[in-house]
Amino acid sequence: MSRHRKDRSFWYRHRILFRVMAITLAIVVGLGAAYALSLLGPKNIDPSEIKYTRVNTEEALKLLDASKTLEQQFIEISALREPTQEDIAVLEQSIARQQEYSRAIGGYNSEANQRLKSLQTLYQDTLASQQYRESLVAERQGGNYESQEDAEMALRNYRKAAEIQRKINEDFPLSNRRDVGRLAQLDRKVNELRAEPIWKASNEAERASEAAAKKGDWPEAKKQLAEAIRLQKELNLEFRGLHYADVTRLSRLQVDLASLESSDLYEEIRRLDAEGSEALEKQDYSVAAEKLNAASRLQRRLNEEHPQSRFASNKRMEELSDLATASVSREVGAEILGELAELEQNLRERKVWQAGEIIPGLSEKMEAFRQTYPRSELLSDTDVLKLRFLKFVKDDIALLQDRIYGQLVPVPGSDGWHMTKFEVTQALYHSVMLNNPSRHNGPTLPVDSVSWSEASEFCQKTGWILGLPARLPMREEFDASVGTLRYVNLDEISWNAGNSGDETHEVGTKQPNAQGFYDLLGNVEEWLASTDILSQEKAYVAGGTAEDSVDVLADVPVNLDNPRRRDRMGGFRLAVNLNTSSQNADADATVSAGTQP
Repeated sequence: MSRHRKDRSFWYRHRILFRVMAITLAIVVGLGAAYALSLLGPKNIDPSEIKYTRVNTEEALKLLDASKTLEQQFIEISALREPTQEDIAVLEQSIARQQEYSRAIGGYNSEANQRLKSLQTLYQDTLASQQYRESLVAERQGGNYESQEDAEMALRNYRKAAEIQRKINEDFPLSNRRDVGRLAQLDRKVNELRAEPIWKASNEAERASEAAAKKGDWPEAKKQLAEAIRLQKELNLEFRGLHYADVTRLSRLQVDLASLESSDLYEEIRRLDAEGSEALEKQDYSVAAEKLNAASRLQRRLNEEHPQSRFASNKRMEELSDLATASVSREVGAEILGELAELEQNLRERKVWQAGEIIPGLSEKMEAFRQTYPRSELLSDTDVLKLRFLKFVKDDIALLQDRIYGQLVPVPGSDGWHMTKFEVTQALYHSVMLNNPSRHNGPTLPVDSVSWSEASEFCQKTGWILGLPARLPMREEFDASVGTLRYVNLDEISWNAGNSGDETHEVGTKQPNAQGFYDLLGNVEEWLASTDILSQEKAYVAGGTAEDSVDVLADVPVNLDNPRRRDRMGGFRLAVNLNTSSQNADADATVSAGTQP
């Protein structure tokens, strides 16, 4: 270990010297490389050593004149008749003289090169012309056809025309007869003539399949349709650029074939569905469930085995399964609904003891039903919430009913609807909702700082306790309960800005109005049912508050406000329909369900 430290100490002590040596070495190597490159570069040339190639202008011009004379000779012959092989040999000699001329003058001469290219183009045009004419003749012969035999002959002619044009394009690149566009058109026509009989055969197979299906010959229908699909696939694969290639048609044919192959299953599903529906109408729920379950299983099989069939449907499978579940659950559900109706009847008739006996068992049945049949719509979410709530307040139902019934006063001119003569107190609100949002605390003070939906929920739950329709009062009910204010001393019937000290007061401490209601004006303003308002952002609030003057209260203020607002001067009262035979009772009760206006 000490020796290693000593070595490291040596290199460390002389590190600067080593760096200088390395830099010097790099400079020397660089200079040497530069010198070597200079030796490989251009050298000084002695003018006396340059050798000049002398051009014999006279001989070169003779070559050019000979080339032009031969060219003119060929042109004159071509104007009189079709060039022969001997004539073409004359043109070849002209090209040879031009090439000799170009070599004789040396270097690059654009004029000489251009003339050479012109001669070569003329030469290639001459050789290609006869083949081009043959191609044109073949194209014209393939132009018209009517019968299948004519089509085959046309195909042969178009193929010949295309092959000749292709050879011209390859062998004579300088010729004016070279035509890539014409070759593409000829090839397309060849492909069209090849594809057309396949397309016709595919359509004939499709028509044969339809005819066989009409006769009920399903094996033949499937066979012909499969052939139509095979031919259409061939068209799509080999002739993609033509209109005979049709992906949409292929997809439709495949769907048709899958539908044919699944038709037996589909008919069986329809039969089982019809039998299950018939059993449902007869209330034979076990048979209905058996049939509908079988139909659902077959629909699943159809979906898996024939996914392209128009009869494949996951939605239909789920619908059949739901119907089967509903059939199984119908008997159990009917029993629960019957007990629920009996419970409401007992609550309505104030048979609280009998209702208390029903609630625990019915609650267990309903929870078990919901777990066993979660997709069943026989029992609503409201039914479940109602029973859970009644189970929770079961021991207080009698007391709550007494307190509510003791406050109900008929609404003038209504069919069975009553309102609580007092605004809902904090004590009553807490008994039902198990909370108290009020900012002015006191059990006999009106509840305040409640939103429209919370007030509606209180009314709904109170209706469950009573077994009766309950909701917030309607605007016309509120107005009818206020009645006329002529000759009324508002200070005697309301807590207002002049006598309240801008605070809420215990309900019922002022005199009632002529209809028997307390605090309809002043104290806290009251939420009303707002079913006639389309906006979700508005709800009626009426009656004014303890902070309003008697002049404001005299106008019986009814305003639109945000239903989510929680005002320290905002409360409500309850409306209940005691006439259970009223045709409008159930409809009116929907207002109380805690829904937004």
